[in-house]
Amino acid sequence: MDFRLRPVAIIATTALLVLASAAQARLLDSFEDISRWEALASEGAEIEIDSDTGFAGKGLRLDFNFHATGGYVNVKKKIALQLPENYSFRYHIRGSGPANNLEFKLLDPTGRNVWWRNDRAVVLEPEWQVREIWQSQIRFAWGPNPGPPRQVGYLEITIKANKGGAGSVWIDELSFQRHPPDAQLPWPPRVSGSVPLGPEATAMFDRQLETVWHSDAASPERQWLEIDLTERRLYGGLIIDWDAQHYPTSFAISVADEPGQWRAVFSTTQSRGRRSYVYLPSTASRYLRLDLLTSRSGAGYGIREIALQPYSFSESINSFFTTMAGDARLGAYPKYLSERQTYWTVAGVSGDRKEALINEEGMIEVDAQSFSIEPMLYVDGHILTWNDVTTTQTLLDGYLPIPAVTWESASLRLEIQPVAAGGRGASTLYVRYRVTNTGGIAKRANLYLAIRPFQVNPPWQSLDTATGATPIWGIERIGSTVLVRTTPETPPQRIELRTPPTRFGAAPLEEGGLLDFVGQGQVPPQPHAQGGMGFTTGVIEYGLELDGGESTTIDIAVPWYVGSPFEDDPSEALEQARRTWSAQLDGIGIEISRHPEIVRLMRSTVAYILINRDEAAIQPGSRTYSRSWIRDGALTSMALLEMGLRDEVREYL
Repeated sequence: MDFRLRPVAIIATTALLVLASAAQARLLDSFEDISRWEALASEGAEIEIDSDTGFAGKGLRLDFNFHATGGYVNVKKKIALQLPENYSFRYHIRGSGPANNLEFKLLDPTGRNVWWRNDRAVVLEPEWQVREIWQSQIRFAWGPNPGPPRQVGYLEITIKANKGGAGSVWIDELSFQRHPPDAQLPWPPRVSGSVPLGPEATAMFDRQLETVWHSDAASPERQWLEIDLTERRLYGGLIIDWDAQHYPTSFAISVADEPGQWRAVFSTTQSRGRRSYVYLPSTASRYLRLDLLTSRSGAGYGIREIALQPYSFSESINSFFTTMAGDARLGAYPKYLSERQTYWTVAGVSGDRKEALINEEGMIEVDAQSFSIEPMLYVDGHILTWNDVTTTQTLLDGYLPIPAVTWESASLRLEIQPVAAGGRGASTLYVRYRVTNTGGIAKRANLYLAIRPFQVNPPWQSLDTATGATPIWGIERIGSTVLVRTTPETPPQRIELRTPPTRFGAAPLEEGGLLDFVGQGQVPPQPHAQGGMGFTTGVIEYGLELDGGESTTIDIAVPWYVGSPFEDDPSEALEQARRTWSAQLDGIGIEISRHPEIVRLMRSTVAYILINRDEAAIQPGSRTYSRSWIRDGALTSMALLEMGLRDEVREYL
């Protein structure tokens, strides 16, 4: 059904339930007297607390020093509080010192059950800020009863060493407020705008994509909508479904707690319509404002649905991408965003600090906590992803640590082979893509190499490191080099295109998903992209024409260090790596005639021990377990000695 505008007054809700305002916030502590706060430090850490100038009157000052031992410090107060279904805590805080974890904890009266909000690597500003913690942000930490908290016996604020060091934290004005449960809040919300909306505006909030609200084509191009949620509430973002023709190419979103006191939270100038995923992590407000700035059609705007998303929508960037992956076809995103396990191995040289990961689908993470390069094929008018092919995994010569993943489809084979070559501290990653027409007739196809803001390591394989999605702040192509900037401050990572591409394009997340481009046999129209939400994608395209049985090879190189040399002929890098590993592993003099696969396995295992080393440091992994422990190091050293590798153990000791 297509609702058209009617010339009536600005109003957009029917039979709205009006709730009484929540009770005023309850002040739990003004910190004029800090005698009831108890200070505690773990072994090796130091804490001192004192009364000092606060945000209003006096406040609590906490001085800490972790020295070189890590640990934690905290302040704790006994407090009796019954918790309703929905609530929030607020307090003022400022500080100085390195980035450390900030934990807000609720303990039950027994002190054995703990719930918390754990913010990692927080850099506290010297000016006062308000931190607000809502019920939906509090998680069970530990204890015998993992249900939601109902009664608070103690409240605790903890600083846990991340970067460590010494610093000071000031805390003041701790308060508690009850909120109506989200399920009791009225829907649809009140809405008004810069142009008459008419009763048809309810189509924007009726949870039906078939209904559409259109603004008047004769109205000014710049328009706005204001949404009143009737109560201040916590949410995680918006999903906006647009009319296919009348959508904004640029729009912005602001929020406010009081009418007119707007603060900008989102904007884009490159929207492609259809559906917009608006990432607003931990946002709380009563009012939202949608500014429609430029129209694709030049004839007004059409909105099918505006859906307010819960806090969980953007609880983490991985949660956000999981939602997007759930709305897309399987294969459009890494497997782990569909909550399916993916397995991987490393590619590197012995003792180097840099390693790549390649997963069983052929996606390659070029460095620790960095972006990945993912292949896709476009053939016969269809895009092929990891979900549309049969994959197999092999090692070169059956045991050398040079992995390969092979895709098999009805008419094409794609082989993906990363290899690391060069010396320690001067190594380069090479990746070879070989496409073969396995059919009997000529084929035209496109190979897409997508530079994506995802690690190979899934979100659940983390230990004090962020895994899953990872930022890409900018991508641009300069000649035969693609520069990928993972943070605004750090130098870009280079990708050398040893095989010249047919086309290249880049787009921010706001412009659409990857399959919005490659699914149509296209690349993004711009040669560079940056900024926005910080999750940019780049696409390298190779147009292929292959006769039956014909193959072609595409090579790229990723120098891991400034000044790392790379071979003009990547085949030479592969042969160099083969010779180096063969010389080292073939010297392991073990023979099991009836089970040669066991010998191959032992040699491969030795190779991966050597790759996972960081210079002399033996460690069990290249990512999450990139640490050297006495226990693991001793056991691994014994194994290497048994295999005849003495120099590596001597260097480690």
